[in-house]
Amino acid sequence: MRYLDKTYAFVTNLVFFMETKRVIILGAGISGLSLAWFLKQKFKDKLKVSILEKEARAGGWIKSVRKRSVLLEKGPRGFRPKGKGEATLALCKQLGIEDKIVFASPLSKKRFILHKKSLVPLPHDFFSFLNFPFKGALLSSLIKDLGAAKGQREDLSVKDFFNGQISEVLVKKLVDPFFSGIYAGDIQKSSAESCFPGLFQDVQKNGSFFKSFRKKEKEQKNRFSTAPLLSFKDGMEQLVESLKEGLSEELELNKNVVGVSGEDEKIKVLLEEEELLADYVVSTLPLPHLLPLLDEEEIALSLKYSSLRVLSLLIERESFPKRLQGFGYLIPSEEGVELLGTVFDSFVFPAQDPKSSLIKATLMFGGSRHFERVKKLSEDELFLKGVELLNKHLKANLKVVDREFFTAKEAIAQYPVGYKKEKERFLDEMKNKMPNFFIQGTSFNGVAVNDCVFNSRHFAENFLTL
Repeated sequence: MRYLDKTYAFVTNLVFFMETKRVIILGAGISGLSLAWFLKQKFKDKLKVSILEKEARAGGWIKSVRKRSVLLEKGPRGFRPKGKGEATLALCKQLGIEDKIVFASPLSKKRFILHKKSLVPLPHDFFSFLNFPFKGALLSSLIKDLGAAKGQREDLSVKDFFNGQISEVLVKKLVDPFFSGIYAGDIQKSSAESCFPGLFQDVQKNGSFFKSFRKKEKEQKNRFSTAPLLSFKDGMEQLVESLKEGLSEELELNKNVVGVSGEDEKIKVLLEEEELLADYVVSTLPLPHLLPLLDEEEIALSLKYSSLRVLSLLIERESFPKRLQGFGYLIPSEEGVELLGTVFDSFVFPAQDPKSSLIKATLMFGGSRHFERVKKLSEDELFLKGVELLNKHLKANLKVVDREFFTAKEAIAQYPVGYKKEKERFLDEMKNKMPNFFIQGTSFNGVAVNDCVFNSRHFAENFLTL
């Protein structure tokens, strides 16, 4: 059987390489760009790759700007080096930008949550653990998790999944705000299986995710793996710019795709002013943008997206409390605040602005619970609310010297309970209709930069067998 598999793979590759095939990628966010790069690296001139992007810029939600010479991130502000981050690091090495990587500072390990209108530091060493108000809940959670039964489970909400492993107190005080920090979503409605696939599978195998964490800590390490977070000297957009430079012949901006359909054994991509034929098409577009192109709006997928309003503040350094210098803080939903959390970027990646006398803080408002309220606020109203909340939470009188606004509309996929099966049914339907049409991107495969890059590499490596 193994011999037959190898023979089939050899014949498939031989037929494939008899003529140059064309692949069109829809969307030039990090998924589309990294996919094009990995395909190009693997197949060289045997594959003609084109990336079609509707906007005048590439990079999607990744956008780095400077104000008063201070770097501000309007989208993702870093990536973790472990796990799927290995794919992102490999991409950086291929692009020759490893020397541009900056490490999160030791201060970034210091994180806070809002509890009863005060900031409480999360345990990061023995002494901070002793002062942690929920240390009893942590200990009881360890006992509960280690005693949890393993075995196959149906999908659960994030809330129910964690309630089955740890104390409800920690779910409310820690899981809820951390989930908001990643997905800007609601733990009661979101799928544990889709939002935390690795953890969900590990718990089925081991019963305990504490055991899984310990196992992952023993994984092979590299010189980057000790850092909690990585970015680049000129921000995350440096990754995008390097990809753009390496894909200058493949990337086409201001190309508005209006339809995609099967054409004999090819796929027709209809633009506003021309038609293109491809052997394969890969969409990295969000589902709400993709389904109208396929004339599949009637498909009842329950995927929704959360939106954010982001406020960046530049603050005089001397007015910022030294005791609160750290990564930032998150806010449990039970606090009833429209603000999801705040990142003190200057203490996370000080190497990005080594000479600045200003502190940059990023405030994230809205998410699935609160966006309808905050979207109605003017920029001045949002600014005043942000400064008021920040002063109240930090118990400070901050001197804000400048501000920057950004709205991320329908930016983060919200995977509902049972979404994995729903997604698989949809993909099977599409494969039957158009076998050479594929879907990648955050609508199905995770929302972080690492998810996007990892999935792009996996797709490219297995392209002929999909």
